[in-house]
Amino acid sequence: MSAMTISREMLPAAGTPPDDVQYVTLGIDREVFAVPVALVREILDPRPLCRMPEAPPHLAGLIDVRGRGVPVIDLRVKLGRPALARTDATRILVLDVALSGRRLELALIADRVFEVTALDRHSVTPPPDIGTDWRCDYVRGIGRRGEDFVIILDLAYLLGSDAVALLPPDPLIPGPPILESPVPVHATHTEPGTPQEALPCA
Repeated sequence: MSAMTISREMLPAAGTPPDDVQYVTLGIDREVFAVPVALVREILDPRPLCRMPEAPPHLAGLIDVRGRGVPVIDLRVKLGRPALARTDATRILVLDVALSGRRLELALIADRVFEVTALDRHSVTPPPDIGTDWRCDYVRGIGRRGEDFVIILDLAYLLGSDAVALLPPDPLIPGPPILESPVPVHATHTEPGTPQEALPCA
């Protein structure tokens, strides 16, 4: 499995106007979306996923990134599109985002990734309220990439509803009190080496 990081050679030239903002552009069906390059840690080829029980359909599972379990969101499904089988063009973008005031490493599955491009912030327009098949509150604005429109995702809104599922428990927030059971609880002894049930992997 190969990985691609955002290197200086991939970024626009040093003479890029200060009003331009750099984005990684990616494709879902025939539409072009964008996420800020500053949030992208690396871009990966498809790799095995470990599914999580009772997860919503758009939460595809976990991937291993250098020993860390990173939750993966299928961007197609999150935007209301049907899920598709992975192809040679499928890419996984590993992001570092702020969610509910905490930093979180997570990943998005995209049909394909195009390039790092600069968009003029003054030419970005608000998303339309009608005529689209995705929620307008998931979109920060609409820019242009040549003759194509680029849909700039608002990651705070896109991922906000998943905060409970994605964020680990805050160690500073105490959990519910443990109540003493009136009935003695007999512990079950497990012999060393007894295999444990594993999560199913796609």
